[in-house]
Amino acid sequence: TSQDNYSLRSCGQHDLDSSLEVKIHVKREEELAESRRKLAAHTENQLGLDSSHSQPNILFIEVDSVSLAASERHFRKTWSLLKQYAIGGDGSCQSEWCAAAFNQTSVVGQSSIVNQLAALSGCLTNADKSENLKKYPKGHCPIGGQSSLGINNKTSVAYDHWLFDVAERLGYITFFGEEFCYEESPYVVQNQSPFTLRVDLSLERIHCQFAKNWLRANGKTNSDTKTWAVEYDSDDVPETCFDGMSRGEMSLEFIRQMWDVYSEPKFAFLNVLAAHDYSIDPAHTPLSAENYDLSLYEFLSGFVTRQDARETLIVLRSDHGLQGGPWPIDYSVQIEHMRPWTTLLFPRSYKHVDKHVLAINQERLTTGF
Repeated sequence: TSQDNYSLRSCGQHDLDSSLEVKIHVKREEELAESRRKLAAHTENQLGLDSSHSQPNILFIEVDSVSLAASERHFRKTWSLLKQYAIGGDGSCQSEWCAAAFNQTSVVGQSSIVNQLAALSGCLTNADKSENLKKYPKGHCPIGGQSSLGINNKTSVAYDHWLFDVAERLGYITFFGEEFCYEESPYVVQNQSPFTLRVDLSLERIHCQFAKNWLRANGKTNSDTKTWAVEYDSDDVPETCFDGMSRGEMSLEFIRQMWDVYSEPKFAFLNVLAAHDYSIDPAHTPLSAENYDLSLYEFLSGFVTRQDARETLIVLRSDHGLQGGPWPIDYSVQIEHMRPWTTLLFPRSYKHVDKHVLAINQERLTTGF
């Protein structure tokens, strides 16, 4: 199926030894592409949308637990690229790409769930009674205008909020990526919101396979350890590789192949865990993040040269800064936690973005909403 875009093979004694082979091979499904085209045509007719404009590809890369300041400290390669694309105060760009850095972005709450829910739906986990909010189980959402994409008959939740629902109905091929097995996890927005996560492509199965293999290889299949709680990294090995690839590299390769095989509009959201490290040792904490910096830099450097990238908007963001382990005892960490990283990257030739407005808004207060 479209969820099984990988293969694993091991010829050793267990499934996590050095003989493990991992292959990512995203394959095109014509039936899926055709169904999206039909759904997009139906939505355009339903809402009276202008079908003459092509839909841009949208790629979210969210690096969990990175403040703006931490991104500048530990993602220096990536920032060197973004500075080349920076928008000037007059809205000009010196390159074929432009980057708007929203350096006054603030969190809307402490955890990943509330910040991701805001960015992916415009909804709140909790709210006082308001006539302008629709109350759902686990969420409060804006009522919206007169036009609607419809209602999910099973959940009675409108399709107007959750970006994956909106993208699907507009004809997008959708992708959601977490770099761990999130089934039954109480700490992820897709399990703690009013919405049902339905996407065309996902990383869940491969990471759940990794987690189950780890439990089996370590004799913990019948233990109380949940698949979402499996932790591969250690002080000695800050970032585990699978067949020579880190989880971050695997995710970026999946996205590259998705862009290779689908010419249709694509909506992708990736939540990266490389910086989600709350170790006691301050020398250990940033190692995975700094390693991912190189992977992200190489990905972006290559991605912007693609012809189809000329119709792609890229959002680099984090949900919040460090918030766990011993770190919050430092007041500066508490301050940084509230100032996440948010940058919008887009082609200079893209006509539907007002660069002058973005230049002004870079210095204004913003949130995930």
